[in-house]
Formats: sequence, structure tokens, C-alpha cells
Amino acid sequence: MAVQPAPTDHVAEPVTRKKNRALGAVVIGSAIEWYDFYVFGTASALVFSRIFFPSMSAASGILLSFATFGVAFLVRPFGGIVLGHLGDRIGRKNILLATLIMMGVATVGIGLIPDYRSIGVAAPLLLVLCRIVQGIGASGEWAGAALVALESSTPKNRALYGSLPNIGVPVGLLLSTTVSLIFYALPEEDLLSWGWRVPFLISFVFVFVGVYIRRRLEETDDFTEVKKNKDVRRFPLAEVVRGYWKESLIVFFAQGSLTVVFFVGSTYMLSYATKVAGFSQSTALLALILASTVLIATIPLVGRWADRIGYARGFLVSTVASIFLFAAVFPMVDSGSTVLLFLGAGVLFGVVAGIGFGCQSALFGVLFPARVRYTGMTFSFQLSGAVFGGPLPLVASALVDSNGSPWALVLCIGLVAVVGSVATMAVSRKAASTWT
Repeated sequence: MAVQPAPTDHVAEPVTRKKNRALGAVVIGSAIEWYDFYVFGTASALVFSRIFFPSMSAASGILLSFATFGVAFLVRPFGGIVLGHLGDRIGRKNILLATLIMMGVATVGIGLIPDYRSIGVAAPLLLVLCRIVQGIGASGEWAGAALVALESSTPKNRALYGSLPNIGVPVGLLLSTTVSLIFYALPEEDLLSWGWRVPFLISFVFVFVGVYIRRRLEETDDFTEVKKNKDVRRFPLAEVVRGYWKESLIVFFAQGSLTVVFFVGSTYMLSYATKVAGFSQSTALLALILASTVLIATIPLVGRWADRIGYARGFLVSTVASIFLFAAVFPMVDSGSTVLLFLGAGVLFGVVAGIGFGCQSALFGVLFPARVRYTGMTFSFQLSGAVFGGPLPLVASALVDSNGSPWALVLCIGLVAVVGSVATMAVSRKAASTWT
């Protein structure tokens, strides 16, 4: 006589498929969205000064290019307020779809902008406008993707699940760097006339795929429960400011450390390695590809590890390591050795940043209840990005240019990492273990 499966077996498979589909949608969508974001960072470090600011000196052109990169961070808190509010009011799924479309339209638009010699000052103005749209789109992406993953998890695998959307960050960086490596190897005349545009234009294909995948997302159980209990807040930000300001400050300063480390390593280091240390663009991009690969491997491993030792403890390892990271990386890059460049800007940077990304979502998500979780995570996260990330390439370039060495920058990175470590230690054991 055949043994009939238990009733729960009929339920488990659809639930598992739902979770896997949700995780796949946020990882793939996040990778596509961050591809759009980082392809801009590569171009701002390597070619935008000659495309949009050719009348400036080389140093001034780089500074203006990095200023356009920073514009996205300045608008992200405003986008975070709006998209976080909508995410807590109407759900996670629709916001994730909207952010992907915004990023894709803006990225393709950048690839179509005529250069300065064709339309004058209108060219950099259009560039800034597209970057603003990118920034608003990115402002709702991380928290939405993280929440879909976190709210599909259990207490035993929360950090692991929460880490998976963060894999989209290095995957997007790897995609953008690999595509850039192909086209930035073109002869300079071809690169400046049309080659730099291709990485932006092919975003159309990626976004088309991402939209198709995200349309199939289902709403998370946590938000569905909030709606069922009629616990949807009319003004989620007001509750976050009144009742969760301490948690918001923790996210702000802890994320500040990770932001500084990641964007110095992934964006400014390209400019430093090529303009100061004398490496070729191809070699610097290969180092960034290595860093992306290390991040992809590190993030889920750390997520699983953080589920055992605690989210705050895991994140603290990253912030403490960040205090010393670039004190080692810059001398390795300055050595002129390709091996040391790969070891420092690739492996060391990838491991330290990967530890932070592996713990980040679970640590921040657990600080806020479901009814205001999107707003709490997004607003604090994006405000941190505006303060620490927006001016970062510009400040880094100015500090190195004015001092003739990277040590003032290394000191600033270390100070931010110290503050991030203190903020992480302020997370109480109760706060880090409660999911409501």
C-alpha cells in the first residue's frame, strides 16, 4: 500500500517555490539596478571629464565628474522618504518594479546624451538630470529588495536570506566592470566618440529582463499581515522619527562606515590607480572585477555565519577591519605591483566590504517593526549615503590632490569606521533578536 504524504508536504513545496522565486527576483533585479548605478561610476572615473567637461583642466574635470556621481546620493534621502512611505503603505512589490524602470530609463538616457562639443552646457545638465532619476530609483531599491528577502526568512536563516539581495551589488559591479573592460579597451578616439555609450545602452536589455521577473513577485507575508491587521500607518516617517530615532541613528552611522569603504574601493580607487599610481585602465578594471568576485563569494558565507554569532557582532568585524583597511591598500597600490594591486584593491577590499554586506540587511531590518520597516531602513540608509557617499569621490580626490598622498584620506576613512563601530556596539541584544 502506497504511503500517502503528510498534508504539510502539499503546502511546503509551493511555499518553497514562492520563497525561491522571491529571492531570485530580488537578486537578479538588484544586480541589474546596480549595474545601472555603477556603470556611471566607472565612466565618471575614466571618461566623463573628457566627454562633458573638456574645457576644464584634467584635475577639475575629474572633480566635476565625481560631483555628478555624487548628485545621486544627494537626492536619495528625498526619494527614500517618498518610496519608503509608499512601500509601507502599498507594499514592497510595486515599489521594486518602479525603481527598476526608473533606473533603466535614466541609464539608457545617459547613453543618448550628446557630448559637450555638440550641445554645450546642456550636455552636463542632462547628465545631472539623468543622475537624479538614477538616485531616486536607487533610493528605494535596497530596502525593498532586502525586505522581500528578510520577510521570506525564518529566525535561523535571516542573515543569510537578507544577504542575498546584497549579492546584486557586486554582481552589478561585476557586470558593469566587465562590459566597461571590453569597451574601454577600444582606441581612445572610438571610446570617446561611441564606445563609452554602449554600457549604458545595453541596460535596456537587462531592465527588460528584470521587469519581466519582478512582475511575478508576490507581496511579502509580513506586509500582508500588516494590512490584514489594519496596522498600515498613514505617515510611517512620523512614527520612525518619534519612536525609532535611536535605531535610525544606528543605521545612519553604521552604514556610513560601509558606504565609505565600498565607494572608495569601487569608484575612487579606479581613478587613483590610473591617474596617480600609473596603472592602465584595463588593469584597474581587472582589480575591480576580482573585488566583485570576492564580494559575491563572501556575502552569503558571512550571512550564514552571522546567523550563528549575531548580526551586530558580524557587522562589527567589518567596521573594525575598515579602520585599518586602506592603510594597507593604498601602499599596495602605490607599489606599482599588479599582484599587490589585485591583493589589496581586489581581495582585501572585497573581504572587508563583503563582511559588512553579509550582515547589513538583517541588522538594520530587525531594528524596525514591519509597519514602518521600509521607511525606517530606507530613510536612515539613504540619508547616510547622502552624507557619507555623495561627496566621497570629490572629497577623496581633493584630499589626495592637496596633500600629494592618500594619508589624509586614510585617516578620514578610519575615523568614520570608528564611529560606525561605536554605533554598531550600541545595538542592544534585545533589539538585535526581535522581529515584529
